Amino acid sequence: LQPTRSIGTFLDPGRCVRCARNSKPVMDITALQTIPTESEVNATEKFLRKVSQTIKPSELIYFNWPGLGRCDLLLIQDLLLVYKLRVLASEVRQEFRFFRGIFNGSLSMAPPRGSRPLAQPQIRQICYLLHQLPGNTVFARIKCPLRAHLKDSVEFNMEPRNFESLVDERFTDNFCMDFLIAHFNGAGQFLKRGYIFLPTAYQLCAEVGDMDTIGTIIRAAVHACFTAQRATGRFHLNGVLVPILRGMHWTLAVISFARGRLEYFDSLQNNFVASEIQDMLLTTVAQIRSLASGLPSVGSRVVFRSREWNDGYGQGTVRGQRVASSGSCGSIALRAAELIVNGNNLNESYATNRYCRLRQMAIIASYATPPPT
Repeated sequence: LQPTRSIGTFLDPGRCVRCARNSKPVMDITALQTIPTESEVNATEKFLRKVSQTIKPSELIYFNWPGLGRCDLLLIQDLLLVYKLRVLASEVRQEFRFFRGIFNGSLSMAPPRGSRPLAQPQIRQICYLLHQLPGNTVFARIKCPLRAHLKDSVEFNMEPRNFESLVDERFTDNFCMDFLIAHFNGAGQFLKRGYIFLPTAYQLCAEVGDMDTIGTIIRAAVHACFTAQRATGRFHLNGVLVPILRGMHWTLAVISFARGRLEYFDSLQNNFVASEIQDMLLTTVAQIRSLASGLPSVGSRVVFRSREWNDGYGQGTVRGQRVASSGSCGSIALRAAELIVNGNNLNESYATNRYCRLRQMAIIASYATPPPT
């Protein structure tokens, strides 16, 4: 089905007709040779929903669509499914092209300096989880290390429909973010090294003013960090990492006790932090210092560290040349957290992004239960 040309403004209440409800559909969608544009279908669906609230249950509203005919709400919803299926089919084709390019070497996957290349079995495992399991299958679980010592511990699950958000340049969803944050806190040894990586829900709780939950998260995180370092006989807290989601863009805020300052990383190179985010960070500092004595003070000034990454260029750019329309902000924020914890050096290129995202997928896949053969 191909969309028709735009027919302009057509949502005229005079085109709505009220009739008795019956079981016969007003139109068979399979008989259509063309369909309207997606924006027109969305607008009509909202319009019919609003009008339908004014009629009796025994009645039906249909819309006389210019050039198309009678359309009721069910037909409009069927048309929306056509667009969803079209997008899904496009994503599946993109995935197969992407992994075919990885396997045959046509897509470069240069690892950062000091990192080991991914093995073919790791990539095959990723493909298996993506393409052989139903989208709602829970294939991996991880306990949140920040709450593992509590009775009401938290577990993060992973399903293929979330896992696929790490493919190529897609937007990384909250499920992948929280799963990887849990990994870095535990197996990634952030806690042992004196860093707390807070979950994505922390920002949401702060924005709605849920100070009880905020306090619970902070107390649990400080206790988890202390417990992870118990064998060393010395507790130290170098910093707290906070993932920030503004609209559809992930960034990373850092409370650095080691450097006595607030830091902010944005892969789009924006040197701006909202006042409410800054207030949230300062509140977090006050709560942590009330729990752990001897921590150095942290000023209110924010140090922007984005320019240290990718030669000062934004995501999707390599050496000043635009190479991709990038949605990798979440993966890059996670990678920035690793770089800060493991050496406080953000000097890395966007050219390694494809490797970093596949490595993040391999990390999640390593928790698969049972591991696919």
